[in-house]
Amino acid sequence: MSSEHNSQSQKNRDVDPVTLATREVVCFDDRSGDDEPIDAELVDAADPSSNHAFSIQSRLTVLAILFCVTGALGLPLLWMSDRFSSLERLVWSVVVTAYTLLLIWGVVQICLWALAQVSVID
Repeated sequence: MSSEHNSQSQKNRDVDPVTLATREVVCFDDRSGDDEPIDAELVDAADPSSNHAFSIQSRLTVLAILFCVTGALGLPLLWMSDRFSSLERLVWSVVVTAYTLLLIWGVVQICLWALAQVSVID
């Protein structure tokens, strides 16, 4: 490892976190055996303009996840979203909880019906 590599690594470690989010960093790959720099770009993880496949700030996405995927397990997602007022969060929480309980009741009824059908065959 060259002294240039050591000084570069030391510089990257001593950078203030505020400045680190906006400056370009040059890294070195020690595995290859040469001191060729690897270009790296630091991005701010909290940047709302970054391209995410999923965002909890979309009302439609939150409601789709609540009703199509998770049911009552998605309620924390609803409460983390800033797009709903407190009253809307409360109303949607009650609706999603009732919807989830209705689905569970339906599954139990189907299982009881299936069990009855199996016992008739015996």
